[in-house]
Amino acid sequence: MTQSSGLDHESNQEKSTDRVFLAMSSLSVLAAVVAGFWLLGSPNKQRLLALDEERIADLSQIARVLVDYVGNQDASPQPLPETLPDSIQQAPDLIDPQTGEPYEYRRLSDTVYELCANFAYDSQTPLAGNLRSSPLQWAHPAGRHCFEIAKFTEQPM
Repeated sequence: MTQSSGLDHESNQEKSTDRVFLAMSSLSVLAAVVAGFWLLGSPNKQRLLALDEERIADLSQIARVLVDYVGNQDASPQPLPETLPDSIQQAPDLIDPQTGEPYEYRRLSDTVYELCANFAYDSQTPLAGNLRSSPLQWAHPAGRHCFEIAKFTEQPM
């Protein structure tokens, strides 16, 4: 009887050790998940940051196409168009990736125009997990923002 009682005690002690190990492991996994979200942000936040990056790439592409459209050194330069050329308006990949709406274009003068988009995040605010960075000339606040661009350049002023 004494021997059986000793085995029960060892068995209870092993169960107790297993429970402690399980609890510690669970807490470690939970801490790793929380740290991951804190460092990288939620999957939704990462998706929104990626959409902002795509918007900048689209606006940059539109600016490059406009430089080609208004002329190069070999031809006489064309004036800035009142509306975006059909080649841009009909490009299925040069629209807001979230809303599907075209980006805003407005001719401000013979030599300056603006391109506008709606952004999820301020590109200058350090956000936990914002490992991406927009080029400085494409810096933007959250919400609607317009970039003024000179006629023969591909970057905002």
